[in-house]
Amino acid sequence: MFLRYIFDVTDFIKKEQNVLKVTFRSAVKVAEDLYNEQKNHYVIPPICVPKEYNGECHVNHIRKMQASFSWDWGPAFPSIGIWRDVELIPVNDILINDIATDIRKENNTWHILVTIFLETTKSKDEEFIGISCHIASILHIAQNKVVSNTSEVVLDASEKYINVNILLIVPAVSSKIHRKEIENFKKRIYFVISLGKIIL
Repeated sequence: MFLRYIFDVTDFIKKEQNVLKVTFRSAVKVAEDLYNEQKNHYVIPPICVPKEYNGECHVNHIRKMQASFSWDWGPAFPSIGIWRDVELIPVNDILINDIATDIRKENNTWHILVTIFLETTKSKDEEFIGISCHIASILHIAQNKVVSNTSEVVLDASEKYINVNILLIVPAVSSKIHRKEIENFKKRIYFVISLGKIIL
């Protein structure tokens, strides 16, 4: 329903006060404009939702949840705005874009495969092609119970987007941990990443 956008503002930041201004256009109007542009080539049906829905037209021309332009079970509420906080994040080499977890049980252990989605900055330094990355993943289960793992990887600095996996293994029997508890642990996993450049 909402998309994440990341912009490099390095060249726009001033020493004095900076102002972030966001201008929104009506989702309904944008969809209509895109439809009018597209129909000169061919029409993409349906043009509108059924009349009984009392909804908005051309939802299939804009990246919005289809039901937000109305459905048989709900009104039209085409959303617009900023979903989460806007952040200014200083980045030298790597930015953590997102984290995903995949949980499976193997015998008497829970395996939590953590995927870290990284984005590298375009380096102006032509002397290195890789970034040495030490990743530590730490999960606090209870007051005195911690599960952690570390991984050493070399990231290709020429690739803008990189995925890194790290596995956490949690004993299921000894700690009597159930799947629901494991899923709640996802919110408590944190990472320490240290970087170093590999010189040619």
